[in-house]
Amino acid sequence: MNYPLLKMRPDNQHELECQVDRVLKRLPEVSAPRTLLPRVLALVRARAAMPWYRQSWQAWPMPLQVATIFVLVASFGGFFFAAWELSRAAGYAAVRQEIGEMLSGVAVVGNVLGVLINAIRLVIERLGTAFIIGCLAAAALAYSIFIGLGTVYVRLAFSQRR
Repeated sequence: MNYPLLKMRPDNQHELECQVDRVLKRLPEVSAPRTLLPRVLALVRARAAMPWYRQSWQAWPMPLQVATIFVLVASFGGFFFAAWELSRAAGYAAVRQEIGEMLSGVAVVGNVLGVLINAIRLVIERLGTAFIIGCLAAAALAYSIFIGLGTVYVRLAFSQRR
């Protein structure tokens, strides 16, 4: 079919919409493949035949859903009650010190990273931006050359000999 195209202007946008609507209404109905319905029904039957514990939580029996919610709420409440009691306990300082000792390694790593970042900043300041950009450009060029040569070598290695 040959359809004249209308230019997109605000004054004929409605005409374009009407024309597109007419063309779409003239299109024939698309029918589904014959095997689609049996496949969908087989999937629905297979999903319905699954045991309850393999299905989504909404498909579980209602008493188990209520029990699950109760356990989750009790766990959540117990966790926050324990945290509140721990903060009020006399041994809170000892627990805090114990946790601080366990996390002291993280503080050491943070300090080392801070020193390294400071050293990199000083190197950039001393060498100058132009020198650093030149080094990065040379590294990018070398990387691209190595990738190109690697590609050539792999193609040569796997090419069929005649």
